[in-house]
Amino acid sequence: VICEPKVATIGIDTVLQRHPNAEIFVFSASDGVLEKMETQTLAEHLGASLYRQDTVAPLEAIEGIFLDINELWTKSRTYENGQLQLYRDDMSLAVAKVTL
Repeated sequence: VICEPKVATIGIDTVLQRHPNAEIFVFSASDGVLEKMETQTLAEHLGASLYRQDTVAPLEAIEGIFLDINELWTKSRTYENGQLQLYRDDMSLAVAKVTL
């Protein structure tokens, strides 16, 4: 296994200077998630579940993300030597609010 992490960082001080009331969260996802969904899309779904009252709870958001990604993996299945390849990469996702 060769690990090539995709890391995105932002300066929290810079964000808070521009948006003093910003609420910060972090998430980590496996390649099985990131191969099928952009980080911005993940951030939007997870952020809404953490901070908006008119949407689903975080656990339900993660479940929905996994269902969507599983469907994308299913649609991308291929045939090899006349057999359907049933591969789907592992999926993991962690999210946490950051309290400063």
